[in-house]
Amino acid sequence: SRYIRQIFKLSIIKVIVFFLIGGVIIGGVFIASEYDKNSRKLMLQKISKLDVNKKAYKLSIKTNSTYYIYNNKVYYEINRPKRLYQEGLEDKAVSDDIINFRGFICALGQSYRCEYGIDSASIYYKGEKIKNIDKITFELILDKKGEFIKDKNHVYSPDGKQIIKDADPNSFELIEDGGTSNTDLAIDDNFIFQKGNNNFFVKNKEIERKSLEIIYRDHVVTYLKDKNSVFYKNRDDGIKRIVDADRNSFINIDQDFSKDRNFVFFWKNHSIEKIKNIDPKTFQPISGYWYKDLKNIYYIEHSKIEILKNVNPNNFKVISGDIGASLEAIYYKNKIIGGIDRKTFKKIGKSHFFIDKDSLYKGIEKIEISDIDTSSFHQISAQYFKDNSHVYFYDYYKITVVKDADLETFTPVCYECEYAKDKNSKFHGTISTKF
Repeated sequence: SRYIRQIFKLSIIKVIVFFLIGGVIIGGVFIASEYDKNSRKLMLQKISKLDVNKKAYKLSIKTNSTYYIYNNKVYYEINRPKRLYQEGLEDKAVSDDIINFRGFICALGQSYRCEYGIDSASIYYKGEKIKNIDKITFELILDKKGEFIKDKNHVYSPDGKQIIKDADPNSFELIEDGGTSNTDLAIDDNFIFQKGNNNFFVKNKEIERKSLEIIYRDHVVTYLKDKNSVFYKNRDDGIKRIVDADRNSFINIDQDFSKDRNFVFFWKNHSIEKIKNIDPKTFQPISGYWYKDLKNIYYIEHSKIEILKNVNPNNFKVISGDIGASLEAIYYKNKIIGGIDRKTFKKIGKSHFFIDKDSLYKGIEKIEISDIDTSSFHQISAQYFKDNSHVYFYDYYKITVVKDADLETFTPVCYECEYAKDKNSKFHGTISTKF
């Protein structure tokens, strides 16, 4: 249609403009086309002016700027409802320099607010001028839950009111944790910095920076070492030394365990505990919460190490999740499950069901269902199962025979859904409808 052709022509024009000026026009807002992830320098955007029936609409919602122009003034948006703005409603006038004012794009595609703006005279944070900062060399350092700024002289708190003591602005950088929590460590060429109680970086005086090595880091715990010692940091407290840890042989196993040539260390209640009577040379993970050394099998639950007694580690295997098996018995966590035939006990497909020669189990709970043939019982989809006589449906609460199902032609529509068909009917769960 003519309307579609016009849209297509406009789209072509926008693509041409993009290559000519290096950016994209979206609703009157100019967005810089490139975000320099390596230097973490942030691009600037123009904020738009648009009067609609004497109301100003913030077109830059998509680009996360918190400033807009109304009545020849730049306003800082205190709140962020997606609505039209009444003149002066709750928001704050910050600058008359509507020609030169720019709002920062923190990161394209991010959802959090970007609180910084700049005009010909000043840098702004949350609508307030940042004093005593060099406007020419100003740079914003990205943090997952906040921002830190620097210039040629210092590294600052987000509002510019505090200076990170002894931080070198040329080499200062955040150490990301790969998770969703706030980044709590930073380094420069001379020191390592950690966040204190006020959520502001302070210099750590115990670690020797030149020999610093990060062994392991995620959003829960960080392991570090220098030429003398091994350290850890949880997400709430400062860096602490691990007593008696050998820095040359120390390794991280997973989020729960680490070890060196002398000891196994256990992460418990946000601190490190040295474990006795576990052989560090042979200690290793099996699967999930199961571990072993030369003599024992261990199960970890609620920050507690449980030992399976009289079990040969060489003959033990994890069947599924919390269920394991030795040659003699089936275990749920650290306890033997009675009444199960060990030789024929096995898991059914990808389900939560298990069988032995006599019974069907969900986990370790025996399922009472008549006429089931455990020797032929098998999974055909996430919720449908078969044996030599019946089709079964599992609704995550109970397993039920599907009546009127033709065993030979019964087929699920898809693996994850609860629909199926046979030569006579279509099925939703156990409910059938004739063709």
